[in-house]
Amino acid sequence: MKKVSFIVISYNEKRYINEAINSILDLNIDYDYEIIIGDDGSNDGSIEIIKDLNNKYPDIIKFFVMDRPEGLTSKIVIGAIRCSNVIKKGIDIATGDYILILSADDYYVDKNFVNTAINYMDNNKEYVALIHDGYNLNKNKKNEYFDYPNELFWSREYIHISNFFIRRTIELKNNLLDYFCDDTGMLYSILSTGEVKYTNKKVHEYRVNENGIMKSSDFNELMFMELMLYQDILNKNDKKLRISSFRRFYTVFINLYHDKDKLNEDKYKKYRDYFDKFENSIFDSMMKSSILERMIFMIKSYILVIYFYIWRKLYR
Repeated sequence: MKKVSFIVISYNEKRYINEAINSILDLNIDYDYEIIIGDDGSNDGSIEIIKDLNNKYPDIIKFFVMDRPEGLTSKIVIGAIRCSNVIKKGIDIATGDYILILSADDYYVDKNFVNTAINYMDNNKEYVALIHDGYNLNKNKKNEYFDYPNELFWSREYIHISNFFIRRTIELKNNLLDYFCDDTGMLYSILSTGEVKYTNKKVHEYRVNENGIMKSSDFNELMFMELMLYQDILNKNDKKLRISSFRRFYTVFINLYHDKDKLNEDKYKKYRDYFDKFENSIFDSMMKSSILERMIFMIKSYILVIYFYIWRKLYR
């Protein structure tokens, strides 16, 4: 068994994957570790690079490539779900006590953070994860996180997938969402498992990829993906983080309902089809809601906004 498992998620990252892997190999780590590269069926030459890396470091690097059946095009593929499947498979393969997930277009810049994180987590068993910070490579922006309670943190923060240092436990695996485990879905899974420690220590460079899911999707598609995540959470029937989930997703309801006449367009079909498979579809409920239901929803939403604003001020 290894102490640390790095899961590197890749799709058409030929330009960057060597930099990502080398940033792991260059870390100062006093423990055994493994690198698991999960590729989502790249067609740009990334897989050949990954195979070369595996041949060069066979004792450290292992890899897998997800099937991308012929005819599976962007018109029917939901990238966030495929990315989540890569992450979940990587977690199944991982043997380490701790898991780090690195997007293949990011890279580590703090060579000592893993030893520090292991030492802290080994001595603080109450935490299920440590969340680091990172530099936004494109905007040179530094994020600032605070030691909020889980409910408040979940209600307002976005955490990039490369920021997590996760304790691998059966409880975490059982709490993984069925469809969404990238970025926000992983944050939910971690926060619903137990307590988290936040640190403003900057450990990696985060590159905003112009070909990534967020950049290549329009506003309604992004709202659909947020609503799909909320559906995934509701399917778990978990009472944890219920109030803050409502607070987090209320703008999604507002924005999608506002544009409901546009949502029958063909480019949104794959999202509508996603909700059709659920008996209790949150999308259908929202679209069929009455004026009174929407008014009550709006009032509750704004009360929660005020509530969490006061809570944030008290804890900050």
